Amino acid sequence: MLVAAVICAVLAVMQYYSAYTTTLNVPFLKSFQPDLLIHSAMSNPFTYPLAFVPFYLFFVLVVGSSNAVNLTDGLDGLAIGLMVISAGALTVLAYTSGNRELATYLQLARNPRTAELTIFCGSMTGASLGFLCGMRIRRTFLWAT
Repeated sequence: MLVAAVICAVLAVMQYYSAYTTTLNVPFLKSFQPDLLIHSAMSNPFTYPLAFVPFYLFFVLVVGSSNAVNLTDGLDGLAIGLMVISAGALTVLAYTSGNRELATYLQLARNPRTAELTIFCGSMTGASLGFLCGMRIRRTFLWAT
């Protein structure tokens, strides 16, 4: 809880100094950038916590997704198959947002510093594929248990 409180305090100070933006970039919809902060609720100290409702919903989404992965994963390697799909999609999105021609053609937010992210996502895809191929051998031995 202490780490979460420190992160929230740092984010609040950064928001005060306008060090980051709270707009959401939706892929393939360049003109649609909703703001994740309800600015009208920030003026009153009683409604200030309500300004962060989208962040609370995001927290519930992350915790629910974590629990969903724990429920779907078993000895059969179902969660690693989903990891291959999602890491592969993130690899493609990171590469296209870093490439100038593809980013303008697909109307993605251009970020020229995504080379390391593309390599990381690609390595996660490869590692997941390697783990998935290794599950076939483990499944043979674990099937009897």
